[in-house]
Amino acid sequence: MKIALIDPVGGKMGMNHYNDGLMHGLSGNGFTSFIFSNYKSRYNEIDSKLFFDNVNKNRLQSAWNNLTGMIRTVFFCRKEKMNCIIFHIFRGGLFDLFSLLLVKTCGLKLLLIIHDIETIDTKTYKSIKRIVLSKFHDILVVHNRFSLEKIKEFTGKHFIKNIHIIPHGNYGHFSEKACNREEALNYFQLDPSQHYLLFFGQVKKTKGLDVLLEAMYYSKSNFKLIIAGKLRIKNFDIYQNIIDRYNLHDRVIKMLRFITDEDAYKLFFLSDAIVLPYRNIYQSGVLLLAMSLGKTVIASDLGPFKELVLHGVNGLLFEQNNAQLLAKLIDEVHSKKFDIHIIGNTAKQFAEKNFSWDKIAESFRDVLRLI
Repeated sequence: MKIALIDPVGGKMGMNHYNDGLMHGLSGNGFTSFIFSNYKSRYNEIDSKLFFDNVNKNRLQSAWNNLTGMIRTVFFCRKEKMNCIIFHIFRGGLFDLFSLLLVKTCGLKLLLIIHDIETIDTKTYKSIKRIVLSKFHDILVVHNRFSLEKIKEFTGKHFIKNIHIIPHGNYGHFSEKACNREEALNYFQLDPSQHYLLFFGQVKKTKGLDVLLEAMYYSKSNFKLIIAGKLRIKNFDIYQNIIDRYNLHDRVIKMLRFITDEDAYKLFFLSDAIVLPYRNIYQSGVLLLAMSLGKTVIASDLGPFKELVLHGVNGLLFEQNNAQLLAKLIDEVHSKKFDIHIIGNTAKQFAEKNFSWDKIAESFRDVLRLI
């Protein structure tokens, strides 16, 4: 079977790791794999088609290039008689609707990977998203039981044809790199005598950075907090006001920019724990990246996190939106009540055992053969 994964986002948001892991796994299961995106796969057996010229473009240029890239991609796939198209859904807006209609009009089979059931950080029409999630597909894939229940609620359909739960894969390839804490600290010119917490990823309201900053105020530890990621909001003012109000200037290090893979690896390596104080999430790549690297995660007790994290065993959980309980956990990590090395190693073993791309690709293989 010839399988094409179409992803205009690709390397801009770190989806290249997901795409490569899945398509590499499918290649190992006898599929001919193509990726249509904005980056070249690290695997030679994957045929990379750079049809989406949207890196370092303004919004208008990016939108136009995505539109023309999608048209070019779908007609290429029809010409090459692809057996199935794989497409990611985050927003579920007009562009997604246009893309799915184009694929189906060309007579191609379609597998949708649904990442966000309801739009988390961007505005779109719920009616359009319901159509995207329930009409134009042959197979739907979600990453966990929480998402399965939510998609039923959102679409109003308690039975959706051909929907499957297949987990998000790990980031084991990151752990293959060699690095030590001293090198990472020197690279960012950070004080080696200090200890660091990391908030990683795009900065948006649903991720609860305000809760973490308040927790830093309540905390009695001397941890410093690194905020690493690009803004998805107009400005940093709401968080800067908290920093100013609580006089946290000496305890917060801001890296408000796109973080390269190399920089991300160093930041995870030098940090004692990764904090995910989210208010809403369906599946977190940051959580799986931290686990894959053997890092301790401190996360809010959202349903998707509780499906993966057992408190005190392979991570730590606190009541969402509760800054004082988060501060208490941070202090307990600092006082070594929790052994972050044991928790981190357990998390790594858990990610390797349950979220290897080889196993996940086998699950995709089985559902693709239903088409």
